[in-house]
Amino acid sequence: CPYKCSFCSVAPVWNHKCHFRTPRDVVDEMVELNEGSGVDLFLFQDEFFVSSKRAVMEYCDALKKSGLKNIRWKAFARVDLADQELMETMASTGCLEIRFGIESGSERMLELTKKGFTPEMAVDVVSRATQLFPRVDTFFVWGYPNETMDDFYKSLFQMISFRLMGARILPSLLCLLPQTEMFRSLEN
Repeated sequence: CPYKCSFCSVAPVWNHKCHFRTPRDVVDEMVELNEGSGVDLFLFQDEFFVSSKRAVMEYCDALKKSGLKNIRWKAFARVDLADQELMETMASTGCLEIRFGIESGSERMLELTKKGFTPEMAVDVVSRATQLFPRVDTFFVWGYPNETMDDFYKSLFQMISFRLMGARILPSLLCLLPQTEMFRSLEN
């Protein structure tokens, strides 16, 4: 992932560089797994699966043309990269679950963590996603070093709002690791 979220420990390990496989290559492997082992459910454990609309649309097109039937899949997406057309196309090709790293309902915390979107954008995208996908996961983090009770309450309110929309809420406590920008900023 090329994004520089200040709490993330994954992207720094790879120096924020992306390594992609072609959509056709991914679909070919899905065909092989389906035909050879009967696999019909795939989880793309890639926080940057929705790296570009073009790449996801190419993947969905390749999946449609593959001849695979009754394939279901799950993927992560970014709030700022998931538009209506993209989500509709994903849903139409068997995506039954989309996952968003929301992290906070506080605009201040989203800015401090460098997420690249606002709470309003998150509400808009999650609301539309719940109309398209059988399951929408939203990940939240609390316990940031500079988080106030007001920030926490904003996140809590957003979590409740998303739950009422039908989204699943997956909260976790921040774990600061040495390779994160947030950890390094606290060392000084």
